[in-house]
Amino acid sequence: MGRRRITKGAAGRATLMKAGEHTNAIHDDDDDDDTRETCAAALTALGADVRTARSAATGLGVLGQFSAQVILCDLAMPGEDGYAFILALRRDTSGANIPAAAVSALASAEDRRRALESGFQLHLAKPVAATRLAGAVATLVAPPPAVPPATDDPG
Repeated sequence: MGRRRITKGAAGRATLMKAGEHTNAIHDDDDDDDTRETCAAALTALGADVRTARSAATGLGVLGQFSAQVILCDLAMPGEDGYAFILALRRDTSGANIPAAAVSALASAEDRRRALESGFQLHLAKPVAATRLAGAVATLVAPPPAVPPATDDPG
């Protein structure tokens, strides 16, 4: 699947740049309607293909019908929380490697540690500016840095 990358424009405004035929697929899981809709609108305006869900259970269902390249998920949701969502996703072979960011008002050092240990790659404290959100998505979809080949030369 092709990707779109989010990069910083000359004016510091985040923009999506096409790197393939398909749009960047982002799944936004948040129980707060305003937060979910604002996040989705900002990323859609940048050219991303965004699907949303209000709960962990609904989010897992959406992912069964949508091939997400990135997941953004709140931690404090009613019923199953974001921690349960990411643990369930990581147990599912189809979702085990989708990069994910926790986007939450739970912003203590302990919350961040727990989110990263649960399977999120990033933790963003709410409120999150659109440019910071776009930068987080860009970080998550970026290919890993190339590892230089090993050499036998000790010096």
